[in-house]
Amino acid sequence: MKLSVSGNTGESAGKIKITLTEDSASHVRYQGTVETSSSGQQRINGFISKKDSLEVSARGGNGVDGKIGADGKKGVDGAWGSDATCYLPAERGQDGKRGEDGEKGTNGGPAGNGGEVEICVNDPADLSLFSLVGDTDVRAGMPGRAGRHGRGGKGGKGGKGGRYLDDPGNYHYHRHHHHHPHQDFEPYNPLPIIDSHAPDGKDGPDGYTPTEILYPGAPGIDGSVRYHILSQGIIQSTHTAPYQLKITNPRYWTGQQHGLFEPGDTVQVVYDIHNQSISMPSPVESMPVNVDLSVRSIFQQTGAGQVRGDIPAGGRADNQSAPLTLKIREPLIIKGECSEPYAETTHLRVQLMNTRLARPYAESDISPIRVCYPVQLLPRKKFYTVAIGEPLDLELEVKNISTKALGRKEGRDVFLQIVDEDESNSVVLVGKAVESLGPDQTEKLQAQVVLDEHFAFGSRREFKANLQLKPIDRNKSMSLIQQQVFTVQVTPRYQHSKSGITLVINAETSPEAVQFWMKQLTGIAQEPVAVWNTSYYGRFPLESEAESLLADNAHGTLIVLDNEFTGPDSKLIRNSEFIRKDNLLHAAQVYDNSIVIVGDNKQLPESFKTKETGLLWAEPEENYYSLDSLVDALLRETPKTISHARLTLPTETFFSKSSPQQVLDRVAEKLKQCFPHRNYHFSVERVANSSKVVIEIRRLADELNAGVKSIKLSPNEMQDPTRAGAVNPQGIINVLSFTQKLDLFMRSTNPYHQQLTQAIISDLLAEQRLVRQTQNYGSWWSVLTGRYRHNFQMELKQLRQLVSTLNTMVQQGSFYNTEVWAPKVIQVLAQMQYHAQQQTSFWSRLADFFVTQTNEEINRSTRALCSEALASYGQLTQKSVNELAPTLDNHIARLGFEDKLREQIGSLQRAIRRGGCFFNETHSRKELFAVQKLLSICLQESKTSELQEHLVILQKGRFKDCYTEFKKLYPEYQETEIKHHGSYAFV
Repeated sequence: MKLSVSGNTGESAGKIKITLTEDSASHVRYQGTVETSSSGQQRINGFISKKDSLEVSARGGNGVDGKIGADGKKGVDGAWGSDATCYLPAERGQDGKRGEDGEKGTNGGPAGNGGEVEICVNDPADLSLFSLVGDTDVRAGMPGRAGRHGRGGKGGKGGKGGRYLDDPGNYHYHRHHHHHPHQDFEPYNPLPIIDSHAPDGKDGPDGYTPTEILYPGAPGIDGSVRYHILSQGIIQSTHTAPYQLKITNPRYWTGQQHGLFEPGDTVQVVYDIHNQSISMPSPVESMPVNVDLSVRSIFQQTGAGQVRGDIPAGGRADNQSAPLTLKIREPLIIKGECSEPYAETTHLRVQLMNTRLARPYAESDISPIRVCYPVQLLPRKKFYTVAIGEPLDLELEVKNISTKALGRKEGRDVFLQIVDEDESNSVVLVGKAVESLGPDQTEKLQAQVVLDEHFAFGSRREFKANLQLKPIDRNKSMSLIQQQVFTVQVTPRYQHSKSGITLVINAETSPEAVQFWMKQLTGIAQEPVAVWNTSYYGRFPLESEAESLLADNAHGTLIVLDNEFTGPDSKLIRNSEFIRKDNLLHAAQVYDNSIVIVGDNKQLPESFKTKETGLLWAEPEENYYSLDSLVDALLRETPKTISHARLTLPTETFFSKSSPQQVLDRVAEKLKQCFPHRNYHFSVERVANSSKVVIEIRRLADELNAGVKSIKLSPNEMQDPTRAGAVNPQGIINVLSFTQKLDLFMRSTNPYHQQLTQAIISDLLAEQRLVRQTQNYGSWWSVLTGRYRHNFQMELKQLRQLVSTLNTMVQQGSFYNTEVWAPKVIQVLAQMQYHAQQQTSFWSRLADFFVTQTNEEINRSTRALCSEALASYGQLTQKSVNELAPTLDNHIARLGFEDKLREQIGSLQRAIRRGGCFFNETHSRKELFAVQKLLSICLQESKTSELQEHLVILQKGRFKDCYTEFKKLYPEYQETEIKHHGSYAFV
């Protein structure tokens, strides 16, 4: 509710005088007078709810702002003078007129004064009613702002003078003819006007701008507020402000008196109450102290505090004699969800209550209070790894964090347990009742567990450490206040495996993941794989003096499961964090390893960069003094690889001058053009007192083997790789090292020959594509003479490795069960020769006749290596090359046929997208499905029986020739008639 006698604009406020009396349990009566200059004095009488507040406004009105004068108008411009004619001279322009004067502004008006407010109570016992009064505003109004004079108008511009003729001597009004007896005028012939004119008129003067200083209005005078305390109608005392109470300095006493706030304990709280008024005492009645229920808290009020009334101005009182009593609610402790000590920070705010108005005099600040139990289990490892039959010690440690001793002898029991518990039963391995545990003392309990062969590798067993405490209420039974869970993983010990594959796990790798990867990798390798558990051994030694996983798995693969796990320092780490850049380099150059990271792959380990600083290699150096000599050596570096070379070059030539960095960039660009499949590291420094630079060139891992390989899985897929087919054998085979793919490919018992064939072909084609980016080095003459010719049979390392493997098998006489994998070799060789055919043309062969072409040189090298491989293959299968040639040609033709089908599929898809007649579109879709199914059968992705429903289209439609070619290329495909319909199968 609001009472107002505020002044209008420029007027002073009026007066208010009211007396407050308690009318009922819900309302307060106010009665008195209000007085304003406009309406005079009036009596008021009304009621206000105790839930409401009374606002009183007696503010002076704001002064009137001064007038802002209008700006003067611009003067009239002078007229332009007339241009000259044959008979009249040019006229001068007229002067501009004077601008209009600016209007005068006025001063701001004075502000109104604040009013007078008097609020009374009829008895000193009614001081609490003053709390009903809220804001009182008796400020003076704001003075009016000063006005502003108008600016004088701008004078008019003078007119422009008329323009002259080109010949001033021709100015005349008429010419007389002497041979005529009368005067005559010649006809008017205008002459051209030139850019000169008569004088312009003068600009008019500006109008007058007033210069008198204008002022804002005079400030008003603030009013006054007075609080009167009456007795029998006579003013006993007058105050300029009411009492003002503040709650400070909370002090706590707990029932247990052990230095902390414990669930179930009682708390007594005492506050200081200050009356910050300069003259008025507080109300005479006592004031309760209650908990503010609007603030969420685990405290339950069991007794209100009381503070005496009549606190003098500037005085202090407290509720020491009647403290606020609270009880801390006990939490619900749930098994399996209380691994951390219970601790909750709650907030407490209290209110000093006005009982007559049912509202607080004051509220305290919010006090944060930490609630916890007096004992807690100290942190321990959560995840453990143990081998079958190996003892493992589990330990818990309890600490007393209070200031009071606990235990059986101290009258409050503390009990410790280590339990083997699952969903069906619970077995207490060891238990202990604490006798006495003083402040800051600890006590331990240990149990030894052994897991037998009934547990599968990767499986987990949970053991629980229980902390039980007797409640404060001794009539209640022991209660669980904390439970730590120890997860023990069964892990195999590391043993070198003939498979050449090592699976790297940790204590937090899920059982499903361990079982899946061990099963998948064992199936692919046809040998048990090695397992390294980083948590079990506390390290991941790719290269160390004691052990080296890279050396143990030379020509093999490390599959690193990269889920987060808790390290020795309790921080979350990943297995990939142990992989260094030099490990990646040695894995590629020394050990021929493939390092595969399985995970979300957000932060894969980085390999060495081309221009990274601070790298050192200990290999011997070779010195070169020209780029030509270096390239020549690199082209002929076999059988020894040049891993570290030093190149000295000048920065200045007869034609140019370069910086060391520019020289380095040119060398790096040239080597990348010559060897696109290689990576080099470069560093440069200037030779002292010389214009030469020395470039250090070090061989990094080749492009195809640089860095780690990865299989990307989400966290959920990492936990359970079987979900939605997250990982398949083909994906795993693709990331194995090429040497290992060849080794697995040559085994007769491997069930993944088709997947290995696809992976090997993919690697060989990737190598081909990369090598085909090679550019010739040197001048045209060097190209013609073949000075810097590449030996691509050496550059195609993987294809050469396939040939070498076949040759080795021939030399060793490994002819056993070659019929299983040998047919796949024809597929690989056919794919390589077909790819070479696709990369050549008549024009490239013609150009190669005159100048050796890089592309054709690669094709010749590919064919030569394939011929060598075919010869070795013939010895293994005991067939001559002439006998194998038709089979090879057939596979090459099959590849061309498959590409032809792909082109037909693309053509049909484009026709369908274009749309057209409904019947044509329907027929095109049937043709598309038929051709897609035929291609799927060629790739051995579908069963031949699935082709039966498409035979009508393939045998009689426009794809009849295509189908005939299919049967010719795939003679193993036969057609028989069974029950009046065709049945087709590979035999």
